[in-house]
Amino acid sequence: MNNYKNAGFIPSNNKIIQHLHIRMDNENSPIESVITQIQNLYNFDTQCFDFSDKIIINECLSRLIHAFQHNQTSQNNSFLINFIIILLNSVNDDMNIIESALYLSSYFIKSNTFGYDELLPALLSTSICFIKTHQISILTCINALEDQKFYDVIVQTDATQQVIELIEENNFLPEHFLFLSLCVTKMNFFEEKLLSFGLKYHQEIFGIHLLSSLASVNKINLELLSNVVEFHLLNPNRENAESLLTILNLFALQFPNFFQSFENFFPLFFNYFDICNDAEKVMHLDIIYLLIPFYSIKLISFIHKVVIESISFSFILIAKICDVLFIFLQEVDLNYTDNFICLETFNVFERLLNLDDPRISIKMSEIVSVLVDINPQLVKSVLAKCTLYQTLESLMSSENEYICSFSKSAIKKINEEDEYDDDDEF
Repeated sequence: MNNYKNAGFIPSNNKIIQHLHIRMDNENSPIESVITQIQNLYNFDTQCFDFSDKIIINECLSRLIHAFQHNQTSQNNSFLINFIIILLNSVNDDMNIIESALYLSSYFIKSNTFGYDELLPALLSTSICFIKTHQISILTCINALEDQKFYDVIVQTDATQQVIELIEENNFLPEHFLFLSLCVTKMNFFEEKLLSFGLKYHQEIFGIHLLSSLASVNKINLELLSNVVEFHLLNPNRENAESLLTILNLFALQFPNFFQSFENFFPLFFNYFDICNDAEKVMHLDIIYLLIPFYSIKLISFIHKVVIESISFSFILIAKICDVLFIFLQEVDLNYTDNFICLETFNVFERLLNLDDPRISIKMSEIVSVLVDINPQLVKSVLAKCTLYQTLESLMSSENEYICSFSKSAIKKINEEDEYDDDDEF
């Protein structure tokens, strides 16, 4: 802990004295009363704090934590940061004091909580000294990664190596893996041991998250993760969904042939959709979108299923389904499009158009136009059995110029096909 005392990280006592003489306009507020209590611990004769009364110190720290948890702020942040730094470097025989001080340090370091202070790098480096002895210090390190100003401190204090050693000693929390994952994605940090950690613990949420972080910045060979992907598809767990989908998205972008060699991949992947939340469902559909040029026929049943179910989804998810269907109709062999030109899907299309969402209305109008191009006769026969055409007509008078334009385009295309039919009859 004392290794950094002479490295410019510990502020001088003159700074403390300077803040002691600041007049506090809100002295009666709870947090300012705590600051007054802390100021009373300062001995002007010795120019240092009196930390002999552990009960008082614990009380001050508890009151500060309570104030921060209730979003109270102070104009005396520099004074408090100074106090915590000196406290951490002075008291080493009271677990409660150290852990409370480290907890407070995580609040100060967190971006946008209290604003930036020139003493925060000193607070961070002091907190990092406790990584191996007090696990709570990892919270400060995680919060520090929100701001690039702290990256140099993390490097200089060798925080990543200390965390790696904790994992090797089997003395770690999931938060230690999260810290390493953030270092990978934010600081471009990499060491071979990270891959071995991820593979060893891939069944845990923190293990597969580390692997997805490594994969997302091209730090590992994706082929090494094929067994990981297979395990998680066979053992679906929503907690791991985001990480697994991140990895699968990279496979779809870089190695689409991987899915051909994976027996039963598509049924397993389709079932995985049902355990996902909305954000993860969008990620799932992004992968479907990428795979359409390679596996359009294999995807027909799933795309049809989500189109039929789409009316119960959120707007953002419906919009993504529309994107998937639009690209699918342009890629798939015409013989396989009839599944989407039927009364069941057209009734869904009409309900989607009536949602009064510009994005969805425009996308649905485009889809109808594409279907007319594909099989005009079948489209007309289905339109005769439902009110989709009338709904499109009503949108032509929409106040939204884009909805109006796209619906007019769809109606025009349908009517053009009618004219062609009349000419043929003549």
